[in-house]
Amino acid sequence: MLERLELRNFTAFASPSMDFSPTINVLIGKNDTGKTHLLKAAYGLCFGAFQPEKKSWADEDESEAALTAKLLRLFLPLDGKIGRLRRPGATGEAYMSALFFGGDER
Repeated sequence: MLERLELRNFTAFASPSMDFSPTINVLIGKNDTGKTHLLKAAYGLCFGAFQPEKKSWADEDESEAALTAKLLRLFLPLDGKIGRLRRPGATGEAYMSALFFGGDER
């Protein structure tokens, strides 16, 4: 279960970080402010490295490729390149981090 999500220079976001409740969380905002992108980023981090065919998580070497593939499927950038998910006009690298209840970090 997701406890904390941090994004930097990712899609529409400069550097949000948010803590989640272990029960119910509600995202509220105007249209086109990034609510769906937050959900997709959280989903990607939660399940990006899970290998359903093996019913296990990818090891560290496979995780980056698995997460990249998951994010490309979720966000569908027009040219199919992961670099398109970097915030337009950002000068730094894009970054995503998730902390899960129980201490697991991705």
